[in-house]
Amino acid sequence: MECRYFDELQFSADHNRDIKALGKILKDNPEHASLIEQGRSAITVSDAGELAKLLSSGLAQFGPVYPLLAIKCWHEEICAAYQRKGIGDQIRIATLSDIKLWMQAYEKAHDGQTGLEQVYWISRHLCAKILRLGRLQYEPRIFSQHVRIYRDNRSANLLTLAEGNLCCTELGYPASEEPASFTTDWYEDATIITACQVDTLNARILSKPTTFLKADLLPLADKNTEVVFIHIPAEGKLDKEAVDESLSKAKEQFPSHCLFFCVSWLLDPALLLVAPQESNIVSFMLRFAKFPVPFQEAQIFERVFAKGLTKEECMLVQPTSSLQANIQRELAKGTEFRTIGGFIPCL
Repeated sequence: MECRYFDELQFSADHNRDIKALGKILKDNPEHASLIEQGRSAITVSDAGELAKLLSSGLAQFGPVYPLLAIKCWHEEICAAYQRKGIGDQIRIATLSDIKLWMQAYEKAHDGQTGLEQVYWISRHLCAKILRLGRLQYEPRIFSQHVRIYRDNRSANLLTLAEGNLCCTELGYPASEEPASFTTDWYEDATIITACQVDTLNARILSKPTTFLKADLLPLADKNTEVVFIHIPAEGKLDKEAVDESLSKAKEQFPSHCLFFCVSWLLDPALLLVAPQESNIVSFMLRFAKFPVPFQEAQIFERVFAKGLTKEECMLVQPTSSLQANIQRELAKGTEFRTIGGFIPCL
C-alpha cells in the first residue's frame, strides 16, 4: 500500500523522504500507534469529525508532516471506505488529490517544507464525505439556510422565500453590522404562505411580503433538507464545458437529491462590474439562483489578492491583473462585494 499511496498522490522524492523519515522516528511511539488505531476505527464508521480531531492532535504533537504519515498508515482503510460506498478508484484518486493541493499551499507559505494543516477539511475526503467529480467537488449535507425553496406548479419556475424574523438592511442583505431596515415576515396556514420573496438574480431579500397559495407550490428544500454542496478547488479554469461535465456527473452520482448548493465569492452579482460578461467566472455566477448569506469579510479579497487581506489592505496592493484593478476601481466607488449563496436544481 505504501507505494500505491505515494504514486497515486504523485508525491515528490522530498515528500516521500520526509514522510518515511517521520515514520521511522515514530515507529515505536505508543501515542502514534494509538492515534493510528483510533483513526482506522473512525474511517471504518465514516466519522470525519473524530478523524479530524485525531489528525489535529497528531499535528500538534508531531508536526505538519504527521497528517501525511497518518494518511499513509490509513490508506487501506480509506480505499475500503470508498469501495463500500460504490465509489471507483478514479473518483477516489481525484478526490484525494486535494491533499496535494494543500501540500503545495503549505510549501508556498513555509519555504518549500513538506506539510499539511487543513486536517478538518481533508478528513471529509478521507471518509468519502466529499467527492471530486471533474472540475468541482460535491458534499451531501443538510441545507441549514435561512430560505425555503419551492417550485411554482403553474410556471415550473423556482421560488425562494426568506424565513421569518430575519433582520435586513434597506437593500435586503443580512443586517449583521449595519442597522436593520426591516424584519422579514412569515405567515402560514392550511392554504397560504405570506413571506418576503428573494430576488434571486441580485441576491436580495425584498422587504414587502407577498402571499402565495400553497396549492401552487411544490416544496423543494428548507433548512432541514439534505442537498449537495458544491466546493470549488483552486486549480484549473471554470470553463463552461468543464462545469457542465462535472454537474452532469454529479447528477448521476446523487440522483435522489433536489438541489446543488454553493456559497462563494464567485456567486456575487457584483462580478458583472469587474469581469467581462463572457468570462468563466461570470458564466459560473449566472448559473445560480442566488440569495444573501451572512459573512464577515467577503471571500473575494483573499481569493483574488492574497490570503488574509482585508478590503482596506487590497486597496493598497499594486494590481497585477485586470480583475484586481477593476475591483479596486469599484471599491473606490463604494461598491460592496459579498459572499453569496446560490443553488441549481438537479432534478
